[in-house]
Amino acid sequence: ALWMKYLEKFPENLTIMANAAELFRYGDSDLCIEILKAAGKFDPDNGIWAKRLGDSYRLRLSNSSLKGRNEAALLTLNAFERAYRLLSGLDRSFVLDDLARWAYLAGDREKALKYSKLMVEAPKGPIYRGRGTHHGHTVFGLIAMDDGDVERAKEHLLDSVTFPVGKSVTLFSGDFRLARRLVELGEAETVKTFIEEGSPHVSAIKSRKLEWLESLDSGIMPNFEGL
Repeated sequence: ALWMKYLEKFPENLTIMANAAELFRYGDSDLCIEILKAAGKFDPDNGIWAKRLGDSYRLRLSNSSLKGRNEAALLTLNAFERAYRLLSGLDRSFVLDDLARWAYLAGDREKALKYSKLMVEAPKGPIYRGRGTHHGHTVFGLIAMDDGDVERAKEHLLDSVTFPVGKSVTLFSGDFRLARRLVELGEAETVKTFIEEGSPHVSAIKSRKLEWLESLDSGIMPNFEGL
């Protein structure tokens, strides 16, 4: 109630909007989105509002029907594309990591391939982060799976955790949708290699490596969900 009072009193105060949207993100996503859209209109050249809007749409996916998930994925993609156009530097590169995944979830194969290519081929700075390579090859692999090309999908899975020798790769979050689909097809050995190779760089693998390898050895699907 207090935040709503201040939003009404200072309808163009971007600091109040930013803090209120953050508060409402998990408790009232509709209100959060309404605030972020308003902030974007008052500050149209600042891509951070589009980035936050995309993050807010993303939260709707888990509790949505299939139709709702597709719609949320498309809204998320549109918001991130606007953020990508407006942002620069490291902020822009982090948004690019999201674009391929959301284009794939939204069912836009052409954009998914386009953004994955940009991620994989992007020039690397002195500290090689690895996220772009991982997420780009993961989406390439998912598309290969959709095409029925399991061998190419396996190559992309391993490429997603293969980095140039001599480069420093910081820890980053992983995407395990491709690994899961390959396990379901009986390609556990390839996924084991993926886990071994990825453990130094992917934070979830680093913390769950032994558990996941034991699951695969026992013929059980590793608990990839929620990571």
